[in-house]
Amino acid sequence: MNIKFEQNRKNSSISWLMFVGLVIVSTVNSSEPKASSSGIHLEQTSLVSGVNCFNAVHKQKVIGELTIETSIEGDIATIKEITKVLPFGVDETLIASINRFNLQPKSYQGRGISGKRTDMQVDLVYSSSKVTGTSDQQKTAYNIDITNELVDKLSLFYALHALPLKEGYQVELQLFDALRMEKEDKKVIVTGIEKVTVAAGTFEAFRVLLEGGQINQIFYVSTESPRKIVKIAFETMPDFSFDLIK
Repeated sequence: MNIKFEQNRKNSSISWLMFVGLVIVSTVNSSEPKASSSGIHLEQTSLVSGVNCFNAVHKQKVIGELTIETSIEGDIATIKEITKVLPFGVDETLIASINRFNLQPKSYQGRGISGKRTDMQVDLVYSSSKVTGTSDQQKTAYNIDITNELVDKLSLFYALHALPLKEGYQVELQLFDALRMEKEDKKVIVTGIEKVTVAAGTFEAFRVLLEGGQINQIFYVSTESPRKIVKIAFETMPDFSFDLIK
């Protein structure tokens, strides 16, 4: 998801997310992981179903929450993200549908408040060459050319833990930011392994940097299988993070 936070009512904002993650799902009898047209290879044993909850923590105080609900039907994963960080003007629900094997985006819906957008309404449908739909940001409908290699930004956030992560791993991707209706290039880089303590416990975690775009995000992904995202941080806002509760 992409969220804009407004801190201390100043003009500074960060595009998020989110990001976070624990998304997609696997079935007990799923086949071998399939690579996407972008070259992404998802490890089905690391895909996590169910509900995951995070605290939004700012200067060591809990100021909001993030909830991720994931459901699977066949090859389609539907991810529902509910984020409430009212001090930063965020109260939104985002829903994305993707192919759970290759991250190919299918649809996207956004509702709620995101910074100055007090009545956010986004409805998009993806094909292999187009993204079409409507948004509160523009009166006319969208019809944007894309390539088959493009990955939805929200979907990457929630499938991050299913990438074949290891020390030194990196991959370059072109993402589509559905809230801003823009393409952006991101590089996923595993920069090391660290001990991370959150409300859910202490984890040995890959430090995964998402480099590029408006802001660099840092995802901490547990090394133990099945992997999961335990913390999300931001390079330009070190006092803010999303920490796994359960």
